[in-house]
Amino acid sequence: LGVNHYIFSPPHNHTGFWSADNLAKADFKKKMAHKYRDISALNKAWGTDFKSFEDDIMPKMPFGKNPLIMRLDYAKWYSDSLMDFTDKACSIIRKHFPNTPMAMPLGCIFESINGGQGQCKSMAAKIAAKYSMTARWTGLAHRRDFALTNVSTRRISSAARFYGAKFGVEAAAGVVKEKVPAAIYEALANSASMFHNDPSSICSEIQQYGKYKNFVKCLPVHCDIAVFYPYQAEICGEIKNITRLYEELADIRRHCDYELADELMISDGFLSGIKDLILPKNCPIAQSTAETLSNWEKKGGRIWYIKGNNPTILESGQRLRLGEGIEDFKRFGEFDGSYYTDHINIISKFNPKTGSIEFLKKKQKQ
Repeated sequence: LGVNHYIFSPPHNHTGFWSADNLAKADFKKKMAHKYRDISALNKAWGTDFKSFEDDIMPKMPFGKNPLIMRLDYAKWYSDSLMDFTDKACSIIRKHFPNTPMAMPLGCIFESINGGQGQCKSMAAKIAAKYSMTARWTGLAHRRDFALTNVSTRRISSAARFYGAKFGVEAAAGVVKEKVPAAIYEALANSASMFHNDPSSICSEIQQYGKYKNFVKCLPVHCDIAVFYPYQAEICGEIKNITRLYEELADIRRHCDYELADELMISDGFLSGIKDLILPKNCPIAQSTAETLSNWEKKGGRIWYIKGNNPTILESGQRLRLGEGIEDFKRFGEFDGSYYTDHINIISKFNPKTGSIEFLKKKQKQ
């Protein structure tokens, strides 16, 4: 990513698609040959004319100009490769340090693969659970807007809760006085059992941290509303404006608390624990996930989208007859300037203007 302030930073680092070496090309060919079996099947799916799997079938750059199915195959292989490596690394670490408390640092707001990472945050949380590690979000309170920063935090904490991993936070370096209350509430609102911060931040704002220290509690979160996170569409380049997606997710957070769920979590049974699923605007959904959502809806699950923004099939662009269109997100709650988080037995309330944190009795939902 071009990060070079660490002692162990490599001299050659920049954003890009890190897959031009011979090992990567060989593995990509192997995976595609296993999926398509015959080169003609791959050519039909990709719109290419390769002679055999011995050709250099690695997608050419710029990435966005390649056919969609090719991009989807490449992105999935890219992400799966890194997560397979992550699993193996964690296995080795646990073998030699079986009882040591450990955390897996997960950085970067977005998950596009041109950052050279290809990290699926829900899969990372699943691996963290497998090896009894804490899934730690690195970037806490990186923005002044709590609703916006909570999107990145909830992306990991939702997955950690679902898969059974502990969740931790690390405040971004240089947390100023105005951000301290939001940083504390971010930990509280996401069931953080680890709160890591740079000493420089704590020392420079020690009075603020002292004021809020009693609010650093690991309170279980329990929310029966979820928002779909289109991870597959993001990594293959079909989300044209990821910042706009995050702003929409932040707008929903102003109205209600929610979990974030992607395709992996849904395939692993996430829907059984919620009542409502909200689909963001311009939301391409993979065919297999769309089928799962359709079956869930038939069994009583409620799916919502903004009118005029019907969800589409990722692979084909076909409009989906799924869910009910609504005018806005006010049906889930009016925004009064404060943020509310659903815990098991209580609701916590945060006012970003005053920095106040309160605990309220939980009302019975209709």
